[in-house]
Amino acid sequence: MENLSDSHIRTKLNHAFFAAMGYYPDIIQPVQKSGSHRLYFRLKKDEVSLIGTYSPDIDETKAFIRLSEHFSERLLPVPKVIYSEPGSDVYLQTDLGEVTLHDYLEKSQVAENKRFDLYKKALSDLVKIQIEGAKQLDFSVCFPRASFDDVSMMWDLDYFKYVFLKPGNIDFHEDRLLKDFTLLVQRACEAEMKYFLYRDFQSRNIMVGNDEGLYYIDYQGGRRGALQY
Repeated sequence: MENLSDSHIRTKLNHAFFAAMGYYPDIIQPVQKSGSHRLYFRLKKDEVSLIGTYSPDIDETKAFIRLSEHFSERLLPVPKVIYSEPGSDVYLQTDLGEVTLHDYLEKSQVAENKRFDLYKKALSDLVKIQIEGAKQLDFSVCFPRASFDDVSMMWDLDYFKYVFLKPGNIDFHEDRLLKDFTLLVQRACEAEMKYFLYRDFQSRNIMVGNDEGLYYIDYQGGRRGALQY
């Protein structure tokens, strides 16, 4: 994976905007950084505003683009990919604004019934994405694995051990923990694995649009899995 300079990324996004719209943007400004290696920019010209993304991980980018196209075809509330090229590390998508559901609930004076309705809507949409999104989906595009299988589960459990247990100096028995992990994975793998498992469904990955509708992002780590995940 090649990491480019900020100016080089802006140049590539500038050309991508021209390829998509037929003219160059007046403004390219960085968007608040995410917790990943991806970089986001807002590109604007008059009333047109798009989000440009740079990601050095081509396979992850391919997964996001293919999933976005599929979900859009299924009329699910996700950003539309406006421009991409095979093998490119930049792409353009619709601008869903800057307000996440987390920020909206934290900073706004939201009535309790409205707050409940938003949570209910988000959970309802999650079920829809997991069921409708799985229909006719080519799971081979998912990254880094097509399914949330035993290997994926052990990755997560090892992450829990090395990022939470060990740094927290929490005493545990290695062999017993491994046996518990193995049993948990065996039981989890018995679930019906035919749905789109979103993986990172949280309020910071839900955008609140100007219409106060909810839109969903950061699903490129999703794969085939159980509905109840």
